[in-house]
Amino acid sequence: MYYFNKMIINKIKNSNSYLNLNGFEIEDEYLDLIINNSDNYCDSDLIELYSILYNIPIYNYTLNLNKLFSDVSIDLMEECECLLYEVDDYLVGLICDPYLSYNYQNLIVSTCKELKLCLVTRKEWNKYYEIAIITDNEKNFSNYDVNNPVQLIKEESRITYDEISSAPIVQMVKHWIEKSIVLDASDIHFEPLEDKGIIRIRLDGKLKIMDEINIDSYDEVLTRIKVMAQLDITKKIEPQDGKFYFEINDKKYDIRVSTIPTILGEKMVLRILNKAELQVDFANLNYSKEEETLLKKILKTSSGVILVTGPTGCGKTTTLYTFLMELINESNNIVTVEDPVEFTIKGINQIQVNQMAGITFASALRSILRQDPNIIMIGEIRDEETAQIAMRAAISGHLVLTTLHTNSAVGAITRLLDMGIPKYLVSSGITAIISQRLVRKLCPKCKKKIDKLTNEKKSLSNFGENTYEKGGCEHCYNTGYKGRVLLSEILVLDDHIKEMISSGATERKIETYARKNNMITLNEKWKQAINSGLTTKEENMH
Repeated sequence: MYYFNKMIINKIKNSNSYLNLNGFEIEDEYLDLIINNSDNYCDSDLIELYSILYNIPIYNYTLNLNKLFSDVSIDLMEECECLLYEVDDYLVGLICDPYLSYNYQNLIVSTCKELKLCLVTRKEWNKYYEIAIITDNEKNFSNYDVNNPVQLIKEESRITYDEISSAPIVQMVKHWIEKSIVLDASDIHFEPLEDKGIIRIRLDGKLKIMDEINIDSYDEVLTRIKVMAQLDITKKIEPQDGKFYFEINDKKYDIRVSTIPTILGEKMVLRILNKAELQVDFANLNYSKEEETLLKKILKTSSGVILVTGPTGCGKTTTLYTFLMELINESNNIVTVEDPVEFTIKGINQIQVNQMAGITFASALRSILRQDPNIIMIGEIRDEETAQIAMRAAISGHLVLTTLHTNSAVGAITRLLDMGIPKYLVSSGITAIISQRLVRKLCPKCKKKIDKLTNEKKSLSNFGENTYEKGGCEHCYNTGYKGRVLLSEILVLDDHIKEMISSGATERKIETYARKNNMITLNEKWKQAINSGLTTKEENMH
């Protein structure tokens, strides 16, 4: 093929008969020869041909490429196969794959600098890249021999605090992430409106507006974050998921990125996770001593289902992780199926749900049962099939930990029956059900004690004489609340409750019996928290 390349180039220059290919015109008889170069990389024979086809000049070594562009990391340049250099008031990008020229333009869209692309051969590009990874932004390329590059091993690609530049858009993104981490926010929401974009952060479960930007800058912000998360910046009408690392003050944060298209544009959410600060021990679950003793006793049983229920974001996964940490030892084979795997835990075999690969909760659970497990954790029961397998695994000698979306512990029984699970499986399979909520705690620095109740606040009197109201200070970002506390109700299925389930007893009857046998309901826990000044009536769980 290479023997004919010079002939092809001359024919293309002089030909009048063309076939359009990706916006470039080329003779039909040479189409197969060009397509056969499957990877689009330039070599010494093809570089002039691709320069003509894509209208990109060949780098002629006259420009002084003495400074790498600091706004984009070396690892990202390598990922995108485009080395960026600052020349006067514009950027020069060295590339060897001209087919991706549109992506190269979008790579630096947030920098407001003009990009001029130049073609080099694959061999030349590799040499420049190898030089770049051993130089900093201030070193001149004239100090190095292009023909004798030094081989280095690259570290894992990540975005670090020190690498974030001072470019306007990039600086804003850095500011929002940093501020969210300082405020202990769990999520950052980027949302488009008709004339602007808004940035909201989730503090203690509630969203609060942090900033607003014009709609043009909004698109550039999303492009910047997509680059950081290694997402496709050209896709704007389909959901995407990715992640990147953010390091600040010697702490590494795992930032999960999710995008969805809306009628006004793309919406993006950043979930902030700090594995080092994951608190998975009973002290953080706010159980009484009696409840903690009871649950630890239940966890020592060899079989049965332990259900954790509640709405999205109430800490169910953290509770399950706490239970698993209690169960880890060399004699237990623990396997989990999660979507997604939020944190990796040493000593546990964790499986990520992957719908595209056919790995669902049900299919993974069937495979797990052939792996001789002692303990199984299922991230969530979403359908009848998963519930059936979980219950049957429990009655056949496995301890199963899982979650379900219900409003109360007793409500989980009705939910499973409504899904089509036979009464005998529910009554014989379930050992205990824990229903929980997270409520915001009053800020200890600005909460106010109410000594005398006004008419407006008399409705609180049945919760105790001493009640408190929220204030607002810098410590709590003027919300009046700082942090959250877990409230739980624990229903242990004894023989009588199992008989009630089999006989079709109502939720009310089962709950009445459970309360007579010392089950403290969520509503009662909430009243206790209000009475002790831990939270307020506004934190209604219903």
